Amino acid sequence: MELNMIQDDVVLRYGLLETFQQLGQDFEGALSDAKQQEQQFKNECQEFQNTIQIILTQAAKNLSSKNPLSTQVAAFMDLLSDTSDRWGERIRKQDTGVRFREDFDDSLLIFVYGKVKSGKSSLGNYVAWGHTDPTAEIKLATPSNLQPKYFSGEKTNAKNGDQAQEAELKKEFRVGATEATSSIQGFKLPGLTWIDSPGLHSINAQNGQLAKDYVDHADLILYTMKSDSPGRESDLAEIRELYRAEKRILLLLTGSDDTNPTGFDAQLRKPIVEIVMKESDRRKSQRDYIRTALNQIPELHGKTNNIEIVSFSARYAQLHDKDKEAFQDSGMGELFQVIHETAETEGVRLNKQTPLKNFKNFIDKFRKDLTIYERSIEDFQLPIGPLRKSVPQHVQTCLYDMQSQLPNQNK
Repeated sequence: MELNMIQDDVVLRYGLLETFQQLGQDFEGALSDAKQQEQQFKNECQEFQNTIQIILTQAAKNLSSKNPLSTQVAAFMDLLSDTSDRWGERIRKQDTGVRFREDFDDSLLIFVYGKVKSGKSSLGNYVAWGHTDPTAEIKLATPSNLQPKYFSGEKTNAKNGDQAQEAELKKEFRVGATEATSSIQGFKLPGLTWIDSPGLHSINAQNGQLAKDYVDHADLILYTMKSDSPGRESDLAEIRELYRAEKRILLLLTGSDDTNPTGFDAQLRKPIVEIVMKESDRRKSQRDYIRTALNQIPELHGKTNNIEIVSFSARYAQLHDKDKEAFQDSGMGELFQVIHETAETEGVRLNKQTPLKNFKNFIDKFRKDLTIYERSIEDFQLPIGPLRKSVPQHVQTCLYDMQSQLPNQNK
């Protein structure tokens, strides 16, 4: 394949990588600002919890068990303990994500996200090497300046997943019949960080949770769905959550190809087939179906035109990577075009805004928790109201009793 960037408006793989290489020098991350704000917020959270704890502990000591307020104080202390644990876990996850992003702040971070066996790893291999299952020869033939640098991140202990640092050692993502990815793994090229994540909604729930823990720190999310089962309700729910988090997303219908029998190999005793793309009308119908389903979600109603949906086949693209017309028909050209345009027009902005948007979403979760504290404080008014009325009356009664007994005491 020639190394030029665009041939008659068709963006080739090398051209896409060239785009990121040119953009790399323009990235000036806002991560340091976000980290400073996050540290200040964590300190204030801790101070808030400590202050409330001191007040409640002192109140519990001063109130008898018969006091109507003692029940409310005990409930508030339980609430404080519960939210303290939840806030601690939330802060831990945020810290993990921020540390993870530190190494990639000089690039656009693309995160491939979706269900198990939806073509995530195959796509990653194709972007890295131009092949879904790269051989040693293909890797050696890749120019040194375009050799992807693989890395491995957090890993679950799920069975049958990739081994520790497997992608890093093999310089490719595992692709197979079983659930292959159980870690956060990826590769770097100048200006580009590509993350391959574990699958959602699998039998190994911890794999999906690991992907969810990291996806917020992406600049651009490629959400993958198999073309033979597009727009399932569970996929739509995930897309809705990404929209709520104000993430930049691109929806991908992977495996948009078919096998066409052309004969029979008598020696191998198996049919001879060729890989062909699904009919263009069929692909369009699937994209329209997804867009219609998204438009029925109240939060997305009337806003789906801003969400790109691309049908493609990495398998067909690699078979026809030297045929401009066939490559474009594979959908890979369109995918690269969208990523190319996103990188050129939004790349620097996305890179700078992501840490700050993440911090905003991080704060919003705490703000929602504070409404629980507000309700608990309001609950104190329930016993306090009657006490305000009954205590003065009781005190007045006691005074009358004491005054009536004073004359007798003087005798």
